[in-house]
Amino acid sequence: MKSANAQATPPSWEFYDLETDPNELKNVFNEPSYQDLIVKMHASLINEKAFYEDHQTPVPDLEF
Repeated sequence: MKSANAQATPPSWEFYDLETDPNELKNVFNEPSYQDLIVKMHASLINEKAFYEDHQTPVPDLEF
């Protein structure tokens, strides 16, 4: 039996500033003022997954 949606969902990113937006209403991923922090956090995620040998789910590349 085939699923209703055979296409894979493309990866997407969300980033919320919980200090200014605790209810996560505004995704600030594409705002330039957050991109340095997002790049650092993305690298940290990749490093942590490698440290814990978590190879199950790949981390998508960042695309701003």
